[in-house]
Amino acid sequence: MSVLPFCPFQQVMFGYLPEGMELTEESLNETLYYVLYQGKNQYFCLEQRLLLEDTELTQIIDTEEAYVEQKRIQNEMAILSLKDGVYTYAWIYENYQISGISNLSGEEVIKILESIQ
Repeated sequence: MSVLPFCPFQQVMFGYLPEGMELTEESLNETLYYVLYQGKNQYFCLEQRLLLEDTELTQIIDTEEAYVEQKRIQNEMAILSLKDGVYTYAWIYENYQISGISNLSGEEVIKILESIQ
């Protein structure tokens, strides 16, 4: 992995969230941002990890008996997996690894991810 220049952590901002989704959990430190939005039996969870020289990229996506697709999001290729009504996603966005899970529809998950700033 190449050395990335040090930059202060800048958490993602969402340009879109489905109506009725409310922030229920959030944590932030110098290398990790975690957020959970929930609403009427639905959830959207995102983890943003700053990539540093010694960062190990490990993201487990269960693909056994799952529908898996690659989708271009924010000009980068993302992996999305659908299994038992739950989407798992992961991709590299600027100097960050973005990953998470949601039981929203695939269209809603992609719309949220494409709105990230």
